[in-house]
Amino acid sequence: MISDETRKKWKDRLDTIIKSLDNCCVELNEWEIEFIDSIDKLLSDNKDLSFKQSKCLNKIYDKC
Repeated sequence: MISDETRKKWKDRLDTIIKSLDNCCVELNEWEIEFIDSIDKLLSDNKDLSFKQSKCLNKIYDKC
């Protein structure tokens, strides 16, 4: 079961990535941008990420 703490961490990381993109602080490839869009939609729909999705989100977050 996914904890609320984990969901908050995903949302915080996603917000950081989006802000970095908006401020031109990070450069992502097309796949990464589409992935971030899809994760944003999932989290907005109150759905949980898979382990693989979470891992990819963390890799992108590490670029910021």
